[in-house]
Amino acid sequence: TMLDMCHTRMAYIESEPDIPSDMLGVISSILAARKFFGTEIPEMETIYKQFTNKYGKEQVMQVDDNPEMVHHNIAVLADHRPPSHSENNSVISRVATEYGYPVPEA
Repeated sequence: TMLDMCHTRMAYIESEPDIPSDMLGVISSILAARKFFGTEIPEMETIYKQFTNKYGKEQVMQVDDNPEMVHHNIAVLADHRPPSHSENNSVISRVATEYGYPVPEA
């Protein structure tokens, strides 16, 4: 997981004055998850504060406000919009095929 990656690379993270470029996506995804799971997992706020203490509010906000860096699975979970018509059709087609039913016309 993203937190495991941070844990295994902690010495590297600690030694860098700025957010390491190869960790931008990981840290961005963790911060995005904080927004989604924050109330259910209070430790996420602690992680945010630790990154802010380490790298400063400006760097953390740049990463936190950049949705292009967030891992796709986290972005999908955090997206509160209803699925599009094409996404619905894709899921229906996949499930119909998987269970041997005729695929409905789009």
